[in-house]
Amino acid sequence: MGHQPDYRCSLCSKERARADLLAKKVSFITLGARGKTVQSRTAGWICVHCLADGQDEHWNIEKYDSPGMRNAEEVAAEAALKRRQKRTDEVEETA
Repeated sequence: MGHQPDYRCSLCSKERARADLLAKKVSFITLGARGKTVQSRTAGWICVHCLADGQDEHWNIEKYDSPGMRNAEEVAAEAALKRRQKRTDEVEETA
């Protein structure tokens, strides 16, 4: 029989059902549209109870945000503003 993993949370060390754990992964990926994974590791197994209690410092980081980049909401707002400005310019040109 193969090795049976010990399903424990990396934060609270309590044994949990496999369905109650999330794999916390670290990936090193090249930047760009065709980024490639250089290395990937599972940094830990975190239980949903610890996430709900806010025990993982990375869980509440804003989604889709990266160092040196604006977040997705700012980009979407800027695109909407440019679309509005373009429509306004077109209306003024026809008047």
